[in-house]
Amino acid sequence: MKHLVHRLCFFEDQQAPKRCGHLKGKQLVSVNAMVSKIRAALAARSESEFFIIARTDAIEAYILDEALRHGTSSRVNVFEDGGHIPWVSPNELYKMGFSMILYLTIILFRVTYAIEQAIRDLIGGKQLSLKDSVNFQIYEDIVGLSP
Repeated sequence: MKHLVHRLCFFEDQQAPKRCGHLKGKQLVSVNAMVSKIRAALAARSESEFFIIARTDAIEAYILDEALRHGTSSRVNVFEDGGHIPWVSPNELYKMGFSMILYLTIILFRVTYAIEQAIRDLIGGKQLSLKDSVNFQIYEDIVGLSP
């Protein structure tokens, strides 16, 4: 599995107090304020390996056009699927100008469901099967522990 860059700066466009992106009542900073933050980070960056990520909650708070304006104005484009946001395929997002897609929430939801099912099976006295899992060797490969 490819190792990710570990030096990064993360920006989001919510005003304080910040809330989970899927909760109602979020207030966003202006597009100009967000772009200014990102430009300052880019100007201060001293090495090309320093990664800058900017995310927007505009897709939930406003409309898709505003979300795209928040994202594409900064040239750092991230879309996170899950919660109240409708599914858009990676290919469609790429055509819309997104260069990175994070699926953190939807993966969290999938993992939460798998854990709940495993616990229900254990409580019910059911043996957990590898058909719904991975073996230790595959686990080592996935998390980068294999030699």
